[in-house]
Amino acid sequence: CQKDTNDVVLSQPITIEVDSNGVVKDTLSATSGFYYTAYGSVGDVYAFKVLTTPAGMPVSCPSTAIIYDTLGTGAYASPTKNVGLECSTSSSFDLSIHSSIPITGTFDQQGTIYIQNAYCAPVNATVTLHHSLKYPGVPNYVSPTPTSINTDNIVWNINSLSSTLPNPIPIHYVIYIAGTYLTPGDTVHSFVTIDPSTGDANVSDNTEVSVDTVKAGCDPNEMWVTPACVMSGNIVNKLQYKINFENTGNDTAHNIYVMDTLSNNIDISSMRLIMSSHEMYTSHIRDSVGHNIIKFDFPHINLLDSSHHGQCDGTVIFTVNSIPGVVMGSDIYNRAGIYFDVNPVVLTNNVATKVGCPVSSVNTVRNTDEVEIYPNPVSEELIIKSERNNYYSFSISNMMGQILLQQPLYTSPTKVNVRLLPAGLYYITLTGQHGNIVKKVIKTL
Repeated sequence: CQKDTNDVVLSQPITIEVDSNGVVKDTLSATSGFYYTAYGSVGDVYAFKVLTTPAGMPVSCPSTAIIYDTLGTGAYASPTKNVGLECSTSSSFDLSIHSSIPITGTFDQQGTIYIQNAYCAPVNATVTLHHSLKYPGVPNYVSPTPTSINTDNIVWNINSLSSTLPNPIPIHYVIYIAGTYLTPGDTVHSFVTIDPSTGDANVSDNTEVSVDTVKAGCDPNEMWVTPACVMSGNIVNKLQYKINFENTGNDTAHNIYVMDTLSNNIDISSMRLIMSSHEMYTSHIRDSVGHNIIKFDFPHINLLDSSHHGQCDGTVIFTVNSIPGVVMGSDIYNRAGIYFDVNPVVLTNNVATKVGCPVSSVNTVRNTDEVEIYPNPVSEELIIKSERNNYYSFSISNMMGQILLQQPLYTSPTKVNVRLLPAGLYYITLTGQHGNIVKKVIKTL
């Protein structure tokens, strides 16, 4: 259970359960590792048990998947404990894609697309950015060179994606406008896909849709939250936070960490990492007044200065659950602080999720935008039809607010395979030019 020089640090999320003398204390989610401060009396035994690992990568050491540590006497100590994982012989793959678009400006859009494979067996992938035609100019790229450039999409072929890579593969792009500048407040729709999807173990993360507001100026150190509103505070809702940071200085940033103080309406033990752009260590901290803080630590990240576009930014994405009983009409706020070496903290924007979606965001569809979703009840294939094609994406969520499927509406009608969904009630949310519309669907066996 010692790290060898040729061992890579894990880039995929892992979940650990911590107990003291048999009593569960915490559940932690980490990629490269985590820091943990243990409290107790001399002789207390702490156990760190691996609950989940990346697909196709079981624990090889220790054989029990549990690390034990006993509190002793003497000076404060910080021993390092390692868990070893080993690739299975599976040829399966699970591709995923996530994007960070910190700049949607009046004359350009800049973003980074991160791609991964959750299994060890290498897979060749095709990434397609379907960008808005509001940016019809000639695109510029930092890395890598695209395979093809079309009117409204850019394609990259990426070889040998594997979970043994130390970090997700980043694709950075810059698209400039060719004509009249856009108006601040306008919206820009885009989406990215990764293929092949046939044979992929989980296709729900093969597509990501982005709806961005045009800004005259922006700070690339930014936070986003989805969903923007949830139907009820009486059930557990999953919120996804995405934090982007960028070295805007004129020298390399060597150590960066992010401090995120969570709302009291959030269950910190439910935090699960989705992706980290670089080697990163997590910590759960409780301050003197009882606030729960997550620290994302990027030691020795060495982000280049701001002249190196695509090599000076990073991202962390995670989910947390709200606690049941949040008052309807309230907001769940979040804001993070980003620390670059010894410089003063850089605060992100405030983000909020409204508990109890206002009527205007649930159903602002016009009569001429009639939507048909059939058959209902449905057992195998659902058809979504919009009369004027005014909806560009949809999502399917269960009664707990968990999004199970999300993808663009390429054409109307669109056929959706729901055969694998358990029987029950689901919500179909369509997002379009005039707002959102939510409809209920019953899934039968």
